[in-house]
Amino acid sequence: MMPAGSLRVRRSAGRLTQVACAAAASLFLAPQAPVCAKTQQVPATRVTIDVPEGFAAAKPFAGFINAKSGASIVIVEMPPQAFVDFKKADFAAKLAASGFANVAARQLSYPAEHIYITAEQATGGGAVSKFLLIFADAQATAMLTVNVLKSDITSGKTKTAEIESMLATARLAAEPAKPQPVPFTLNYTGPFKAAGTTGGAYLYALDGKLMPDKPEPGRAVFVVASSIGPVNLDDIAQTSTGALISMFDLDSGTVKQQGAVKIGGLDGYEIEIEAPRKSAGPQAVAYQVILKTKDGGYVRMVGTGNATEGAALIPEFRKMAASFLAVP
Repeated sequence: MMPAGSLRVRRSAGRLTQVACAAAASLFLAPQAPVCAKTQQVPATRVTIDVPEGFAAAKPFAGFINAKSGASIVIVEMPPQAFVDFKKADFAAKLAASGFANVAARQLSYPAEHIYITAEQATGGGAVSKFLLIFADAQATAMLTVNVLKSDITSGKTKTAEIESMLATARLAAEPAKPQPVPFTLNYTGPFKAAGTTGGAYLYALDGKLMPDKPEPGRAVFVVASSIGPVNLDDIAQTSTGALISMFDLDSGTVKQQGAVKIGGLDGYEIEIEAPRKSAGPQAVAYQVILKTKDGGYVRMVGTGNATEGAALIPEFRKMAASFLAVP
């Protein structure tokens, strides 16, 4: 399952509450939140949401995850203008063009203006049903993506109505919650500075800013992100190439170097490329490492920049990746 997030709830004290929670556990979330549902604020964000027992705050991304089922909720906060841009664009069509199946724009029983889209995505762990809610206030735009195995939806183990009831409780609080500790260390960052997080990805930039003061299509950045849960990495070379295809137009002459690596005690695969970007912009260089984590997931590190700066950037990206160490 790809990078996406989840839910959490207080533990029941008495026997009666335990029985109520056990009954609710068979649901994703009851239409009327059961006793064991609790409003949680997502770490490092302003987003609050009612979540059922069995979900916990995720370490590798902003959101929650159910370790047993793999269901998750990923939270991304963006500037308020993003909501206007989403409304102008045909977001459903863009998802369909990106390889998502059965994309449908829908309406949610939500008390404010919003965008709600359902879709499906093929993954190494099986097809995943996705439920995307986008809403905003004067300070920010919030995107929530619920990810559930399609087989759980088809079998009735998880019900769409229950997911939608849960999403309808999402709000933006006055202040962001405290972030969780960073789940890794980079012992070398060279000229790059920590610039913050977005959607569970940790970004490093030369100016230390999450967003540049003005648009820079060829901006040099280094990003560290983790998968949500277990992923099929039997062919890590193919997985690595597929991840880069989403960003660049690759061909047989694109790859400059590739092969197995071991970093921080984790096995992985590195690829260095020079290729055109999918979006408009100058020819780019990229260095990517995907490491298999002990929980069956992965960590992906990608450094990108203009090809004209490749000779200086690639060695820095390589050193940064090599200094990675997961925090237990």
